[in-house]
Parts: sequence; C-alpha cells; structure tokens
Amino acid sequence: MTAISSTPIVLQSALNMAAHGFLIHPCHSPIGDKCSCGKDCGRSRGKHPRISGWPGTSSKDPQQIEKWWGMWTESNLGAPTGKVNGCFVVDIDGDEGRSSLSKYPKFDITPSVLTGRDGGGQQIYLKYPEGITIKDRIAFLPGIDIRSDGGQVILPPSTHYTGRQYKWLYPFDDVPLAECPKWLLDLFQQAQKADDEIAKRHAAVKLNNLGKITQADLDAAGKEANGFLKACDNLEWYSYPSWRSKAVWANALDRAFSTSRFYERFCEASRRHAKYRQKDEVALDRHFKGLDDVTLAFEGLGLQYDTKTKQAIDPNASPWPGIDFTGFNGTKATTTHDTAIYNEVESPLEPEPEAPDNSQDTGAEPEVEPEQDPEPEVKESILNKLFWHADELKNQPLPEWLDKPLLVRNSIAFIVGDTGTYKSFFAVDRSLTIAQTEKVAYIAGEGHYATRVEAWRIYNQKSLGEAYFSKRSLQPANLEQLPYIIQAMKELMPSLIVIDTLNRAAIGLNENDQGDMGLFIDAITQIREATGACILIIHHTNRGGSERGSSAIKDGADTFIKFTKEGDLVKVTCEKHKDRKDFEPFYIETELVTIPEMIYDDGETADSLVIKRAENPIETNRGGRVSGNMRLVLETLALEVFRETGATAKKLLDSLQWETGGKRSEMYKILSRLMESGYVTQDKKGEPFRVTQAGLDIVSSQPL
Repeated sequence: MTAISSTPIVLQSALNMAAHGFLIHPCHSPIGDKCSCGKDCGRSRGKHPRISGWPGTSSKDPQQIEKWWGMWTESNLGAPTGKVNGCFVVDIDGDEGRSSLSKYPKFDITPSVLTGRDGGGQQIYLKYPEGITIKDRIAFLPGIDIRSDGGQVILPPSTHYTGRQYKWLYPFDDVPLAECPKWLLDLFQQAQKADDEIAKRHAAVKLNNLGKITQADLDAAGKEANGFLKACDNLEWYSYPSWRSKAVWANALDRAFSTSRFYERFCEASRRHAKYRQKDEVALDRHFKGLDDVTLAFEGLGLQYDTKTKQAIDPNASPWPGIDFTGFNGTKATTTHDTAIYNEVESPLEPEPEAPDNSQDTGAEPEVEPEQDPEPEVKESILNKLFWHADELKNQPLPEWLDKPLLVRNSIAFIVGDTGTYKSFFAVDRSLTIAQTEKVAYIAGEGHYATRVEAWRIYNQKSLGEAYFSKRSLQPANLEQLPYIIQAMKELMPSLIVIDTLNRAAIGLNENDQGDMGLFIDAITQIREATGACILIIHHTNRGGSERGSSAIKDGADTFIKFTKEGDLVKVTCEKHKDRKDFEPFYIETELVTIPEMIYDDGETADSLVIKRAENPIETNRGGRVSGNMRLVLETLALEVFRETGATAKKLLDSLQWETGGKRSEMYKILSRLMESGYVTQDKKGEPFRVTQAGLDIVSSQPL
C-alpha cells in the first residue's frame, strides 16, 4: 500500500508556502495503519518530521525543498509554528473544541485548515503578537491546543492518518493573517500568570524541605499533571534525556498521589512514538525500585539531594520551569479529595461557576439540618479474592498431563540444548502429535518449518491436525505486541504454545539480565493465565553446556528439559518438574525423509529430518556407549562376508543407506567413534574397516 499524498501537489504547496516566507520541512506520511517511518506511531503517524533539528533545519529555499521531495517523494508537508514563522495556530478538536470557543467572540477571517480528523478538526492561523511569549500548549482549553513556539503543524494537501486530506478553508493566497483577538490575549496572560505561580512554588520546593509543602500545592501539582499527560499524546518532545526526566517526574507523582496512574499513562503514550525503546522503560523500572520517595522527588526535579540534610545541593538549577510536583517528605502524601481530580483534564483558565444563592435575607440564622450517620458501606472481602484458606486447597484441581511424561497443562516449560541437538525438530514432533486432538500455536522464529512439517506428515502418515504456525517471529515481552498476542491466543485457545526460540522472542532484552528475563517470564505468564495453555520455550545452552542467561529463566519454569548430544543420539533429561515426578532419561535420533512434492528452484528435491525414539545405548566395559546406528555398523562388519576382509565406508553405506540417509560424513563419524572405543580397526587410511574381538563381544552379548 502506498501513501495517498500526490507528490506534485504537495511539492507545489511546499514551494508556495516558502514563497509566502514560511519555513517548511518534510514529514512522514501515513501508510494504512502504519507510518512511513516503518513503525506504529499511533495517532502521530504522518505527523513527525523526516529531518532532525527543526525548526533550525527547516527551510524556505526552493532548491532545498525540491531536494527533500526528490528524496522523499510521498512526504507530508510540515511547518514550524511560533515566532520563527510569525504565526501561531489554534487547533480545534471537533465538537469539544467548538463548544469551548462558543463562549468567546468569533475569529476574524484568517488562513484556516480542515484537518481531516474524525469529528471535524480545524486549525486557525493567527499573527504572533508582540510583547508576549506564546507557548505550545496541549489542552489549553477543553478540545483546544495551541501550536506555537516549539511546535509544528501539517499543511494541505498532506494526508491525515484517517486517510482524509488536509484542506484549506481560507488559504494564504486569499486572506492575510488576522491579529490575535484581545480575549485570547487575556487567556494567554492568565496562563502565563498561572505558570509564574507554579514557578514560585517550584522555587519554594528547591529552597525548603519537601515536608513543608501544603495540600494546596499538592492539588495544584495534580492539576498540572493533567496538562502534562495531554502533552504525552503530542510526543514531539521525545529525546532520551527529555523522556527520562519526564518519566521520573511521572513516577514521582504516582508516589505522591497513591491512586494516580501518571507513569503508566506516560509509558502508554511513549510506546506510540517512533523513537520509543523498550529497554529504556525496563531500565527505569529497575531504577525506580531502588529509590525512596524523597530521593525520587529530588531526582524528578533534576536536583542533587543531600541524604543527611534532606536539602537540594544546588537550589538554583531547574530543568522544570513551570512544573511542580511537591509534597514529598519520605512518605506518601494523603488527600481527602476525590482522586478523579488527578485523572480528568480540567482547564485552569475557566473559573468555577458560582452556586446560585436561593436564600432570602430574613435576618434569621439559617436552619442547619442535623447530620445523619452515613449508611455503612458493604465491601466484598479483598482477603477472599486473593487467598485460599488451607482447608480449601484440597478442592483445587491437580496439574493434568498434556503430553505425558513431558508437559503439564497450564505451565511454563523449557527445552534447552546446544546447537545440533534437534530441539526444534522435537518441538515440531510433539506439537503435531498433540495437534491430532488439541489446538497448538507455534511461534516460529528459526528454521524452515514447511519442510519439517511436511516430512513429519509423510513419516507418520497422519494429518497435521489443529496446528497453527506464526507468519513471523513475535516478541511477547514487547509491551505493544503482547496485547495482540494474548488476543490471538484467546481466539484460538490452544493447549500448547511453542516459542522457538527465546532469543528470537526476546529481541531487545538481555538474556543475562535478571530484570529483562523477569519481564519475559511475566509476559509469558500473562499468556498462560489468559489461555490455560502449556507454554514450551526453546532455548540454547552455552559452551559449558548450561542454559544461557539469567537464573530467572530456570526459576520461572515449571518444567526444564535438557538435550545433550551423545554420539549420534540425543539424550533427553528432566532437570525440573515442579508438580510431577521427573521422568527417566531417554534418547532420540533422526531419520531423513524425502519430500517429493517440494522441489527447490535448482531442481533438487527437498528433504528434512524427523525425530524418532531411540533405544537406550549399551553401557560397555570400556566405559563407552554403543547407540543404535553404531550397533548396526558392528552387526554388518560381523557378517561372515566382512568379518575377515572388512568393508569400506562405501560398502557399509550401500548396506545401510536406508538408515544413514546415504551421508558419507555420518558414516565416518560412526566409524571414528567405534575405532576410538576399540570396537573397529583400520590398518591405514583408505583400507577396509574390520570388527575387533571387543566389537564381536558387543554383538554377541547385545544382539540387535
């Protein structure tokens, strides 16, 4: 799908605005529900500039503009607002914004734009007044934003994320910029006065102990937070230092107002931004856990904090002019107000309506109704919601097998092993076996599963049942993807969910970091709780044979299965079964299956390995083990025709091609191991291989 914007028209409009003296810049464009930046930017898709450093890098040079649109032909058109372009914009958000403006005189005719947003958005351009600074403000009035210093707007004929185009209601070619009306100037001055008051409180915080702040300061801080949360939706401020300081502030507010969700809502808004990095949020979560409330408050203010004196070390530095979130004295602040005041946006510019005075002045004292005791509030027991009594535990269902003796329903299981231990082939085998009777979801991250699945179908002569494979690798710990994964799993309700592999499903997380892996296990647990499925995760071992990464991986598992290479077999061992007895070790091996219906582009027929159960290898007096294929080679060399003269690898291949798949290298590996164990000998390279007496003893004592 391509962007809707028509390149020649957008470029023509860009050059026209530059001719009016406007600095402009190219912006990304919406492409369906995505953004041309390649990320899911939510409502900001198609609105953020393609260039960095704007407005300093914005331009009205026609050559530069043509160069930009030569590189990015489908760009939306943006322009900085404020003093740099001599205008600011009143951004009206549908009916709510129109209702707010209905209380004031109408604007004079001035350049205006219909934005294309649902509900009918409109942007009114006004001349930037002298003698006053107009800030870029979100939620200036209900449904009204001000685009000014530090902000930008999208110009026609760009494409809105709804798919509609921005259109001129009154273009610059037809009407000049109108002056800012007096009533709006008055509102700006009120807002500036409110900012000054906040700055004074902010200074008081820096100069005094935090415990001296009043409840009124707390209430004011809560109202200011609403404007900040609205600003989160704008997201044009996003840079890591700015993001981090705002995140600290939002978290500090949550500690002041115990029922608020400032940090959670801040992170929700941040995740919609193209520059959002999950590892930043994870790092901050860990950072916050180690801070007491007072320290966090000072850090949120950007102040160094003396733990002994509880004073700011440098009271003059302030990265947060105009913002206050005071009230910290080492404990949570308390308030008797309805906490909804901190979660609903209120405009500080509109006075509270006065209640009508319906009393008559009779000179008598007003009657006071006697207070009545409130009815006792009946609350459901929180204890009963969260805890079982010990006597009730015996009535809870016991863990049930899904794939006895390997997997338990409603659990988290891991298979770990080195490369070449056929972990994924085994997971495919168990998935398709279970899919004969129950639904299975396989989140595939590595390998070519089409050949593996088809080879399994041919070898086992069974249908593929109710098995579903993901179209691409998914990251459950990605906080944007997780809700969609949970929703998809709820629609399917599988009994088994395979994640192959942890490395592919935890991109951006550090396997060795306990916090990162804790985050991954928590995401997996959410999926398990939503579906009741067994979640099987494939993971690699390190060079020493232990599972890679943090101990949180094994700690978070209900079942932990180890795959170890032993000769041409793989040993499967249970290292942890939380609620069931560990199963006895067993061995698996592979067989090559040709897939006639699948042909590569070079004409070669596709094939793939399948898993089958192997007999446990023989323990010998020499301390080695003889597996199934090794015994087959010994049996062949012990035949009368080969016992004296021996047999070359080629002759052995001809005899055992059905078992070895015709792979010469595999045969040489088997012969090499038999020679190391003393069961086979070879006079010199190229000569036939002969069975030794020790090999004959194995054949006679443990016949196939």
